[in-house]
Amino acid sequence: MTYTPEEQIAFRSQLPSKYWSAGVLIFNTQDEVLLVKDVNGKWNTPGGIGEAGETMHQTALREMEEEIGIVVPIKQMLILDDKHQMINDFNDESWQTIWLCETITAEQIANIKLQAGEIEEYGFFTWKEGLNKLEPRTRKRLENITPGNWEFMYLVNEEKAVVSH
Repeated sequence: MTYTPEEQIAFRSQLPSKYWSAGVLIFNTQDEVLLVKDVNGKWNTPGGIGEAGETMHQTALREMEEEIGIVVPIKQMLILDDKHQMINDFNDESWQTIWLCETITAEQIANIKLQAGEIEEYGFFTWKEGLNKLEPRTRKRLENITPGNWEFMYLVNEEKAVVSH
């Protein structure tokens, strides 16, 4: 489903002036990443927008539980993307975060229960396959990191930020 700029503005105008989202990377023992496909046919990492009163970390845990019915312990934040974009005359500002989880167990996989009405299916994919399935903005964020070399990355609008002293 594609949203018009007016629909995007209407949705985002209900959010705080700066909001956040959290997505999680969950790998199985074969180093394949778990992705979920939403009802609009789009693949992404489990995750979503934060709610008032919760931290970014809490958002990641809540969204994981809502979308796949389990919580895999989080190891670290991998990406903080400081987003600023204009949609017509609306200044949209957000923090987009991606968190790395512990390796998912066979028992946890067996207990996955997808969120009805939002998530249609899930799958495990190699890193390259997974990147190719993702929406462009998420793909661009994840292209900044190297699997196995999990170092925190600060981005601005999906690009590596130059941080000076």
